[in-house]
Amino acid sequence: MPVLIEPTTELRHEVAGAVGGGEWPQRALVRFGVPGADASRWLAQGETDAQEGVESDLAELWRAIDQAEADCEADWVQRAAGAAATGRKGIEKPGSRPGTQTIGGPVRCEDYLKLLQARFPDRWRTGVARRSSSKESMEETLRRIQAES
Repeated sequence: MPVLIEPTTELRHEVAGAVGGGEWPQRALVRFGVPGADASRWLAQGETDAQEGVESDLAELWRAIDQAEADCEADWVQRAAGAAATGRKGIEKPGSRPGTQTIGGPVRCEDYLKLLQARFPDRWRTGVARRSSSKESMEETLRRIQAES
């Protein structure tokens, strides 16, 4: 008999933390014990509840995931801008300010843009292409978009 999982506050915090680190919401739910079919249903119902103003555990979970995704995207944009501004390359030291301290290896603005394009395709895959001219580098496009925000 399967174990029944509930959308508890603890689960919400664990999933939001994973999503804030770049994990896909459904995969984070599954990793923390929610069966795949339930994870899909929870996300869909949570979004519906949140949009309709219904207060529910699933709406709270969806809002926490939505905020975590926004925080993750903002962090990656900041890191991309830091890499573009400094021109530094390397893996960032844990706990360092984005783009400031590295320990070797390639971490460039383009690397963060690839992450953004893969993780947030609705805003980055077409958004950057739509907003940039053929003469503008990815770094210049990122700086301009950031300045417009």
